[in-house]
Amino acid sequence: MRFLTLFEPALLLAVLISDPVAAHTFGECRDRVQAILNGTGDPVKTGPNSNLRKADIERFLFKGPIWNLDASFSRENYTALTLEGCKTLCFDPIDSYIKSNPSLSLSIVSNWILPIFALIACLPYDTLHSRLPGEPWHRGRIGQTIKTLANWIGSPPTALTAILFNIYQIRKCLAYTCFIAGGPRMVHNEKTKRDAYYVLSCLGQFELPPAGDRHDFVRVLAYGLCKPLESVGSDARDRAAQTRAQHAALRARELLAALAFQLRMLRRRGTYPAGINIVVFLVAFGVSVWLAFADLGQWVTAHSLALGLLMGWLPMLVMFSIVDRNPVSGVRSKILMERWLWNVEALERWEREPTSPPPGVAVPDARWKASRHPRPAPAVVPAGLVPTAFSIGEFVGQGRKMGYQGLAISFLTSIYDAGDQRSIPDIASATNRKVDRTFKRPGAWWFLALLSLALFWLGICMAFLVSYQSPTVGLACRSGSYLLYGALASVAWVVSLVRKHPGKKTRAACYRVNLLACLVLAMIVLAQVTGLLNNCICKCGVAGYTDLRDSEFYRKFFGVKTWWATGAAVGGAGPVACLITSAGLVMKLKTLWRASEKDQPSWELADWGQPIDEREQETIYASMVWLT
Repeated sequence: MRFLTLFEPALLLAVLISDPVAAHTFGECRDRVQAILNGTGDPVKTGPNSNLRKADIERFLFKGPIWNLDASFSRENYTALTLEGCKTLCFDPIDSYIKSNPSLSLSIVSNWILPIFALIACLPYDTLHSRLPGEPWHRGRIGQTIKTLANWIGSPPTALTAILFNIYQIRKCLAYTCFIAGGPRMVHNEKTKRDAYYVLSCLGQFELPPAGDRHDFVRVLAYGLCKPLESVGSDARDRAAQTRAQHAALRARELLAALAFQLRMLRRRGTYPAGINIVVFLVAFGVSVWLAFADLGQWVTAHSLALGLLMGWLPMLVMFSIVDRNPVSGVRSKILMERWLWNVEALERWEREPTSPPPGVAVPDARWKASRHPRPAPAVVPAGLVPTAFSIGEFVGQGRKMGYQGLAISFLTSIYDAGDQRSIPDIASATNRKVDRTFKRPGAWWFLALLSLALFWLGICMAFLVSYQSPTVGLACRSGSYLLYGALASVAWVVSLVRKHPGKKTRAACYRVNLLACLVLAMIVLAQVTGLLNNCICKCGVAGYTDLRDSEFYRKFFGVKTWWATGAAVGGAGPVACLITSAGLVMKLKTLWRASEKDQPSWELADWGQPIDEREQETIYASMVWLT
């Protein structure tokens, strides 16, 4: 049964092409009804329901009101068939474009389907992910890609919420690099702040350790981010403690600079190709609008316009994911951050415990040391030596997994919203309290969540408006399927409002709903390409009748031009506004992540306070074997 469900679209298409009933079209039915009503005789001479006269089809004519029909046209002259009449007189056809107008199907594919797939290809996949030996297949590259794609397409408002909120956190990270106050006697070093807050923005998109290990994790993270900015003055207890603190600050700065450079180099590029695909999609949208208004053609062009409006969330998702770019390899970024935390913890312990070995002494868990000599040959840090508190989870940013990711904003507000200078332990304690909250989230998250839902439903509503107001006016298969997709895609978003960190069973249930939403969307696209919904039931809809007029009549006496223009203008404004906004964000925020292969982290100490020793006034290196 599950196998049949997976191949249902292909089987349905095969039946559609091979079914002989599909040879009948609504154009032939219109000519037949008009011939019978004019008294020229029924053109169908053989078979059931043939040789009918005007009196025979009176019971098949719809006598009720016609919605949106202009008053200038007499209702008595308007011919419409009931559902039973459509099935009897038209032989219940499926007026397939593949049979009746294959060029129309090809036009829909070229104008809409190919640009849609081009945008889907631009989504931020983790292409270098691979499963470990013994793990199930769904933990591998293909399984993770399918799962991620189902979450993006099956619940766009949930993914948009995660992306927009992380962009908000990135903006805050950049803004706080210019703040002078805050932190533990913090030195205003904008470059080091950029390094620290960029690392924070990257780490916030990974799963944090379990609650039992999270406090140690945040404590070491606060030390690794704030210690490079700490200004050690004469208020230290003694000269030895002051020297030790200066040593720790300098080495923490070196480790931070190296990690930030690596994470910047691992940030996914490809902004311009993705932007070109978005422009192609918007051009296709403009072509569809032109076909709907400039060229009468078939009234089905309105449904192509509705399909474009329905998919209006897709360019928004791609555009904002360009700003909130994921790493080329989430696994590699995760390993580097774990090793960095491991080294930071060793540095913190050395500064805190005077009896611990000084820098440069080979100890099992210290991979940094002062040296003027060439760096030793790279050595792989054994994975088993990484403490469980620093075992970061998988990359879950951009809606890959349901749950609130607010480490960055919690950490920043713990530094700058206190009104005074907090110590590093106080910053860690305040951050832990905010992360441990079970429901409370910043007001910006709630605003962006509602904005994401509004952007998603803007396209849904405009697509519904175009299809609903295109004769036959009323709720039918197309407009109903748009609402069904929107409702299913909003389930995970609603759950995210109620549960800050949904459990495994809740996420699994939402994932199944997302898959169902993907299936509904696939059927909508398939129906638009093949004309599957051109049948009596879908043409009659809730109104209970179908008419047999052409597109010019609809535009003249149903005022569809006004509804189409409203849908195109309002629905198209969202992607255009998001394109402008995302371009502005990229230009503004790129200073936080900009890097190139020619850039090398500088560990020169000439401009960094007082020298830690008169004999060491040039350069001090921290061992970087942990980068290998």
